[in-house]
Amino acid sequence: MSSAGGIAAALERATSMGAEVWQCFVQSPRVWKAAVHEREALDSVAAASGPGGTPLFVHVSYLVNLASPDAEVAKRSSTSLAHQVEVATAAGASGIVLHPGSHRRSGLEKGLGAIADGVARVLDSLGSGCSLLLENTAGGGDTIGESIEQLGDLVRLCGDDPRIGICLDTQHLWAAGVDYSTMDGMEDFVGMLQHRLGGAKVGLVHLNDSKVPLGARSDRHENLGQGSVGLAALSVFMGHPYLAGAPAVLEVPGVDRAGPDRSDLELARTIVAEGKRMWAGG
Repeated sequence: MSSAGGIAAALERATSMGAEVWQCFVQSPRVWKAAVHEREALDSVAAASGPGGTPLFVHVSYLVNLASPDAEVAKRSSTSLAHQVEVATAAGASGIVLHPGSHRRSGLEKGLGAIADGVARVLDSLGSGCSLLLENTAGGGDTIGESIEQLGDLVRLCGDDPRIGICLDTQHLWAAGVDYSTMDGMEDFVGMLQHRLGGAKVGLVHLNDSKVPLGARSDRHENLGQGSVGLAALSVFMGHPYLAGAPAVLEVPGVDRAGPDRSDLELARTIVAEGKRMWAGG
């Protein structure tokens, strides 16, 4: 959900669409400069996003790279993450979504350790009931988190802290080569999750189709049913009992790249309902 006009305006747009859960950035995702939020607006969003309301998930800006070997980038990333966690907590967020980052040719092991250290520094700033969710990536270059094994390693390096969870992006999984288009394939994937993630829970799903084919290792989202994943495969994914209760948000381009609208939400609900029917044997 676009944060243009402020976080309270973003909430209004989400609820007017009939959203049951929403996600936004608390600053521009592609600049370092932190946004200024009025306390009244944050309090209003927190009240609306609390129990009985519309749960909020905050996505950390894309520039944050805790794995960077560049000392200046690492420092700015740590400072920016701390600020965004502070704002998200004030807004009553249920979860904060973080791309693990890129080790920039410094090596996977070193990158994983740097991310774990950076995560540890902000955990105690999380609000009550708020989780830090590590998102899987599409792969490519030196990015970290393209495999469930890497995410599991991160969870363990963070001491299996219960405040750490996982955000699964359906497009990223597809681009990273995870074929969940059949029930057998999805069962295999869920088995891997249960084996590799330990007690870490899937706290959020990013429900997206893909502009690129399976295994292309490129982060390019497409509207539901208009990409290489397709509605049937997305139903297989969303209907699996392992994901029952996990909230989902859309990150699709929408019509004229204006973002998701009410029709996209209705299609997403249809995907989930069809998936549940499939897994129930209906």
